[in-house]
Amino acid sequence: MPPSPPVLLIFFNRPDCVAQTLAAVRAARPARLYLATDAPRPLVADDLVRCAAARAVVDAGIDWPCDVQRDYATANLGPDRRVTSAISWFFDQEESGIVLEEDCVPHATFFPFCAELLARYAADERVGLISGDQFVTGGWRGDGEASYVFAQLTQIWGWASWRRAWRLLDSQTMNLWPDARRTGLLDALFTRKRDRRYWRDRFDECHSGQAEVWDYRWSFARWHHRQCGIVPAQNLVTYIGFRPDALHTTGPHPAANLPARPMTFPLRHPAHVEVDRRLDRATARILFSTGSLRARALFRLRQSRRALGDLFRR
Repeated sequence: MPPSPPVLLIFFNRPDCVAQTLAAVRAARPARLYLATDAPRPLVADDLVRCAAARAVVDAGIDWPCDVQRDYATANLGPDRRVTSAISWFFDQEESGIVLEEDCVPHATFFPFCAELLARYAADERVGLISGDQFVTGGWRGDGEASYVFAQLTQIWGWASWRRAWRLLDSQTMNLWPDARRTGLLDALFTRKRDRRYWRDRFDECHSGQAEVWDYRWSFARWHHRQCGIVPAQNLVTYIGFRPDALHTTGPHPAANLPARPMTFPLRHPAHVEVDRRLDRATARILFSTGSLRARALFRLRQSRRALGDLFRR
């Protein structure tokens, strides 16, 4: 197996989560490890203790020979700015690598999977992201029983990418979105009206400042530059972040705690870089569809409540 690529681990105030993710990183023993965390929120009573506990878990868990770099914020930046600034810091120093947040626990084979594909598609501008997430029950096989497929909907609960792709990230308010909206970017990407509607609403919210969701901006940046992503045939990362103390993922969900399965090597590569629209539709049904008008209204209400709550917590 190839050595692990450099790893960025972003964590905050959940020591039990970061302990599990760091244990997986420790087993992969990357030679270069980057650590980033936000400062405690001044109006949240237990943040100081919980953030300190998370940092202690991380410091105690690094016991293999590696070059460790730290980017610990001294004032609270909030989730969007902290995550994006951490990833930018990482890719300022590395041409490519793996990004893990504290609640994304990768299988051991996730690391060599990313290593091989980061090398294979390093110069291929059509590919912007390698995800470790597969949400379809039982996995998904493309043509020729390949080990992975290409898709537009590639989730960031454990992922890898290149500096060349991350540098495409749009501004905080997605200045490029209005023109892309007018010229039908989403029409070219999604065949179903409900999927276009979902992403149009999300991007409108980001552009207007109603929402600060970095992975929406990251998706738009890749799509705007005609990039797709890689999705493994079976799930390689277990997302343990659906819990009451999460910022967005607070309730029960079909994507919560999905077991990770080992990737088989050698990898079987698809014959062509071609988006599997069937997988995008299946993923949208699980993660990215607000459906009816009533469901859309409830979604907006939840978003507003979360934004208001986060404002008071900062």
